[in-house]
Amino acid sequence: MLRLIIRRLLLMLPVIFTVASITFFLLRLAPGSPFANEKAFEPQVIAALNEKYGLNRPLHVQYFNYLKQLLKADLGPSTRYIGRSVNEIIAEHLPHSIKLGLAAYSIALLVGLPLGILSAVYKHSIIDYLAMAIAVIGVSVPSFVLGPTLVLIFSLTLFWLPPARWGSLEHLVLPSITLSAAYIAYIARISRSQMLEVLSSDYIRTAFAKGLSPWTVITRHALRGATIPVVSFSGPALALLLTGTIVVERIFAIPGLGHVFIEAANARDYSVVMGITLFVSIATLIMNLLVDILLGILDPRISFK
Repeated sequence: MLRLIIRRLLLMLPVIFTVASITFFLLRLAPGSPFANEKAFEPQVIAALNEKYGLNRPLHVQYFNYLKQLLKADLGPSTRYIGRSVNEIIAEHLPHSIKLGLAAYSIALLVGLPLGILSAVYKHSIIDYLAMAIAVIGVSVPSFVLGPTLVLIFSLTLFWLPPARWGSLEHLVLPSITLSAAYIAYIARISRSQMLEVLSSDYIRTAFAKGLSPWTVITRHALRGATIPVVSFSGPALALLLTGTIVVERIFAIPGLGHVFIEAANARDYSVVMGITLFVSIATLIMNLLVDILLGILDPRISFK
């Protein structure tokens, strides 16, 4: 396992370098600049700002300077949030995204996994059809439709929950449900498919032949194998959830990384956009590594060589 961890950590370096390089050049090649729309500024002021942030230097010089900053774990200063670094901005807004992401994925697991298992156990029954109907609805209805619909029902009609902003647990309910809907559907479909495959395995038929109850067979023998694809799916899904979800945070005015990312993109804040992109990439790589380790623990057939 130690060899696997070291090898994967070393492989992260070229991936991070590639993501940083592609993001840097794509942003620089896009039309506009951080101060192009500041019409209230005099040309001399804009020239001074470009000089301060190094935007008047040749592109290759800016690129190598940015790589030098990355080697020091410095994501650079923000051009929109004056006087603040990207590291500070991420540290401030990341906890909100983590709180929302963990709540949403907890709901997705608590609802999606039982739905998929029940659907597989009672295949071609009314339970199966209802579970898959919920899964189809979860995939089909986008967040920007589901979120306002929930606000209309539970906030503006029933007055049960606050429609937006951030603070108490009540503010967490609607955005976490909105965010979890699609993941409930994915987890339900994945777990159903895998459970059907596991239930047709020889060792499951042997367990039934020994006279074990269906509940014992499912919980002690089949469930472990059925959750392996869900664990694999959880790696990139959790990375995206924990590092910010743009649409949901925008709808409910949550001050997470997704909201900051949109504001920075609109303002052409190169440092913030590149910093959040890099952070999401690194988080995804780390989550995938943790998932691979967990899969090796759950499935002894997986080798760490």
